[in-house]
Amino acid sequence: AEQLVEEVRADKQVRVGVLGVGLMGSAMGHRLLDRGIEVIAWDRNPEQISAIEERGGKRADEPTEVVRGADVVITMLPTAPIVLDVVEPLLEDWPEATIWLQTSSIGATEADQLTEVAQAHGVTLVDAPVSGSTHPAEEGELTILASGPDSARASVEPVFEALGSRVLWVGEAGMGEHRHAAGPADHRHGLCRSQPSAGGVGRSVGA
Repeated sequence: AEQLVEEVRADKQVRVGVLGVGLMGSAMGHRLLDRGIEVIAWDRNPEQISAIEERGGKRADEPTEVVRGADVVITMLPTAPIVLDVVEPLLEDWPEATIWLQTSSIGATEADQLTEVAQAHGVTLVDAPVSGSTHPAEEGELTILASGPDSARASVEPVFEALGSRVLWVGEAGMGEHRHAAGPADHRHGLCRSQPSAGGVGRSVGA
């Protein structure tokens, strides 16, 4: 599975799915579209998807369409129970090479739960809670605390480069939310100590 993840389509741009296009999910989707990245979006409220469509994104009537049509699937949903309610039914048939990029801020214990669920289904999860409001999201100035397998980095790198001005990789899946829950001071300290990763995704504040 890791080898498949590493073999990201070299001949075409990454396709991104977004599950949850409320204020933050919509802003992130707009930013990705502005950077020329293909986006397919779903939301429990179909009206929420209209703004994504108007910017050139694709509408999914069901979450399964997002998973089938994307290389990276972002979840930006309000709570861990909602994330689980939406994603868990999809995991049985989740494509092996598709990355689950969990960007909601849901709490450390809940992030561990999602990690266990993903691992039980053989799904590659990158836990990457974001810090910032809708304006930084639309400007690509979010702070992202990413955690997950090294094999997933090449797949999510274009997404992080579009959305984030500061990206810190902090270990195995779930650790992003642990660091996020520690508070802003810990984020600043960690970002100042971070080293650029392969491809330049994990960059420090002063880089």
